[in-house]
Amino acid sequence: QPENFIRADFLAFLARVGDKDAPVTEKVICLSGALIERADTTGYPELLDMSAAQLRRNLVVCACNIPEQVRLSGAHFSAVDFGGSKLGGLIADGLTAYNLVLDEGFEAAGPVTLDSATIGGSLRCTGGRFAGRPLALSCASASIGGNVLIAAGFHAEGEVRIFRTNIGGEVNAAGAVIAHEDLG
Repeated sequence: QPENFIRADFLAFLARVGDKDAPVTEKVICLSGALIERADTTGYPELLDMSAAQLRRNLVVCACNIPEQVRLSGAHFSAVDFGGSKLGGLIADGLTAYNLVLDEGFEAAGPVTLDSATIGGSLRCTGGRFAGRPLALSCASASIGGNVLIAAGFHAEGEVRIFRTNIGGEVNAAGAVIAHEDLG
């Protein structure tokens, strides 16, 4: 095991504020440079599932390696930051957060879906790599109160869908690369 290892189920436990025997009261969950996966010997990594977590705290998971898909569907966080992390994918349909950061070295090997998400501030994907095929990034029927930043360094190897989405700020895609086979 690497030195900075954390079990996916333990991180989900922290995000859900523990339980009655071990309450978690911190306002921020912050990890950096960790490998996050199951600690058993079955050979099957466990996905990080924080779906429906109802928290008013920041989730900061920077420069981490999460080989499996991360699920935040229906979860509520103050902010979510995966900057610089490598994920197997991110399913965050119905996520509610003030800001969502998937930039500066962020990589997703599978799809990133933010369908019906509510982001009060900005969605920052500048410098992120989205390798899901055929779908790299989906943000359908979402509400984003601030800017959508998919500029310089953003690279998608599949389709990027942003439709039926209310965006309160600007969309900046200057310098973005979207390499979808149907686009030629």
